[in-house]
Amino acid sequence: MVEFASNVKGLALNFKNKNVTIVIFGSDIAIKKGNIVKHIESIMDGHVGKALLGCVVDGLRVPIDGKGVLSVA
Repeated sequence: MVEFASNVKGLALNFKNKNVTIVIFGSDIAIKKGNIVKHIESIMDGHVGKALLGCVVDGLRVPIDGKGVLSVA
C-alpha cells in the first residue's frame, strides 16, 4: 500500500525500471506529477463478517451506501 501527499491511498502492482503501476482508492484530482508517494506499513487485506452483510463498501472497506459507519460486533 502507498499513500500520496493528498492522503489518497493506493495499491502498488508492478515495479518497472522507471514506472510503478498503482491502483488508486479515491479521487485522483489532487495527485500531480512529481508528488511524493510513500509506502505505508500495511498490506491490502479485508476482514469480513456479519457487519458487512447488506453493506456496500469501497476497496478500503469504507461504506459508500449512505448507511453510516460499520459496526464491529
